[in-house]
Amino acid sequence: MTLVAPPGWDKEAVNRMLRYHGEIAHALTVQRTALESALIPVTAYILISGVECYRRHPELMAEIAAATSPEELGARGRLLGNQIDTVHLWSIANIYLVGRSVLAGGGLLDFDADVGRTAVVFDFWKRAAAAFRADGTLQAADSGGSVTPYSDLVAELVAGCTPVPDPEQRARRSRLNALLTSYLFLLYFDTRAGYQDTGPYPLPDGRVLLLRSFNRFGPSDFPWSRAVAAELPYSTVVAAFVLEGVDFHVTDFG
Repeated sequence: MTLVAPPGWDKEAVNRMLRYHGEIAHALTVQRTALESALIPVTAYILISGVECYRRHPELMAEIAAATSPEELGARGRLLGNQIDTVHLWSIANIYLVGRSVLAGGGLLDFDADVGRTAVVFDFWKRAAAAFRADGTLQAADSGGSVTPYSDLVAELVAGCTPVPDPEQRARRSRLNALLTSYLFLLYFDTRAGYQDTGPYPLPDGRVLLLRSFNRFGPSDFPWSRAVAAELPYSTVVAAFVLEGVDFHVTDFG
């Protein structure tokens, strides 16, 4: 497939977007407390997956956009129960750019074809991300660490929350949160794509709402999930935490 840059995406526009992503990605990376794991060779899998994404994402983005517009897909992320979220949207562009950097460093990048290929990815990402956020920004970094796609559902979610004054009940909920987070960390092989925080959602009484989605922890497209998760009664759960005296921000790393 010969890819042509979408309208408005010339070399200068691509370079502007490269600088924009590069500055944010650098800031996010230096905030990480660790880039290696005793369980998983993090650097190796990121570099290899990045090269794979560079080689495949442009054609995939073009085919997906031909079937359903990026705007429609991004807007669907404002509904609960799917994985159109910050970390997946961020990865569309940024894991691709990791692969681009690896190939360029090895002298394996075709710079003549690169403008068109990278423009296709940037165009898809920008349109989908704008529709997902629906606030005039494209990433959490643009809004000081705010991701609030479920703003229309806040009143309903808060109405369903109840105080947990009993210390033992609070401890049980804390353990459940940690258990699901750890389980999804392993199920998704360290990518952290299985759970996603959104917020902060300010409440009228001064408190703040954090929503944590635990996604597809039942059988899914992962072959190994059928062996370990077949008996789970649910696959996606959203936990609502109404917090007092707490400030937090959300990053595009998730």
